Amino acid sequence: MEKLPKTVIISALGEKTFTLSQIQKLCKVSSVSFISSFHLLSEKEIIQKAKDAEILAITRRSIQDFNKNLIEKLPYLKALAVYSTGYEWIDTQALSENNILLSYLPDYCTQTVAEHTLGMTLTLTRRLHLASLKSSGKISNSVSLRGTELSGKKVGIIGFGKIGQKLADFLSPFKPKIFYYDIQKKYSKKASFMNFHEILKKSDILVLCASKERDSRPIIGKNELEQMKKTSFLVNPSRASLVDHEALLCALLEKKIAGYAVDDTIPLFNQNKELEPGRVFQTGHTAWYSTEAIQRGTAQWVKNIIALASATPIHLVGDQFDRKKNQTH
Repeated sequence: MEKLPKTVIISALGEKTFTLSQIQKLCKVSSVSFISSFHLLSEKEIIQKAKDAEILAITRRSIQDFNKNLIEKLPYLKALAVYSTGYEWIDTQALSENNILLSYLPDYCTQTVAEHTLGMTLTLTRRLHLASLKSSGKISNSVSLRGTELSGKKVGIIGFGKIGQKLADFLSPFKPKIFYYDIQKKYSKKASFMNFHEILKKSDILVLCASKERDSRPIIGKNELEQMKKTSFLVNPSRASLVDHEALLCALLEKKIAGYAVDDTIPLFNQNKELEPGRVFQTGHTAWYSTEAIQRGTAQWVKNIIALASATPIHLVGDQFDRKKNQTH
């Protein structure tokens, strides 16, 4: 009988992450260990839990940086299956150098993130977060709740992939003028292409739907902020590191832009006592977090793990599809 590959799955709920049917399917093709971890694990803990793993399935809750040092201390690892669409937190070059495959979730939370981004945009522009605080007596009655409409505004979307395009669909009924910038021009009935510097200058609302490359600099820094309108809003449902937050704090304090919404928690803003109420709105990395997205993501994660264990991998990153084909022919 052929020996099954050893798989280690680390998630918040461990075995309870999956349905009975999913567990049975996983165990049919692999020798599986389920590990529950609600907290961030150290490299030492990851190595201890996955030292014999041939396939490691992991979420970003467990580790923030899957780096070369860690990869080289997992000698049996042949494949990594991540519960994530972005993978800038993984040293993909080190994986390639060690012939380790990487599978990811390409499209499990597009709808959820686009909905959340629309909510962030409306909350910031209509000051809904302040309305809630004012209604519960948590801020002064002197704080203005006057917002601004989306209709007729210029909305710029940087990064026009699946989420950016879905957001354009959601924005369209509000009748703004929608523009996008992407490294590749794409056909769209809802949005027109605009170059990067023009979209900075002309947008009333600028939304970052771009992906993040490992070790890349922020795409919005001091120079970019200085090109934006003083009345403009910046909405960032993507990675917080796309923005230089020290430069942004200065821009907010100097009233060079009107406000910022980010799907993260930024201590720099929370610690500053000079920021006017409502200038920053934070959602603590919850844009992806819906019942439906979790169900889709878990189902796809299971399929990815099974495919890796069966030597028929799917949803591989970059040129790994081609490399795998060459290895099997």
